[in-house]
Amino acid sequence: MHIHIQQILISCIEWQRRLFEDNFVNRIKQLLHNYQSDATITGGVSFWSGKNKFPKLIPFNKDDIQHLQFVGHAAAIRAKNYAINVPVQLN
Repeated sequence: MHIHIQQILISCIEWQRRLFEDNFVNRIKQLLHNYQSDATITGGVSFWSGKNKFPKLIPFNKDDIQHLQFVGHAAAIRAKNYAINVPVQLN
């Protein structure tokens, strides 16, 4: 694989890994900061009732196949936007 293409592919993987962290850790941390477990809405009703379920952080786990597939597939889509042939392992 040409070194430039390899660098772009690595960049795509790094980008998706950061996106995973943002979606499944950072945004949830912010949500929990804004609405703590005892948060209430109008009328004293718990914010975390009904459709709102109290979330939990999902830190990236390199041994979790779903985490690896999520990162790999999204990185492959991004790489294809740059017309890069993606190795089968990422697809």
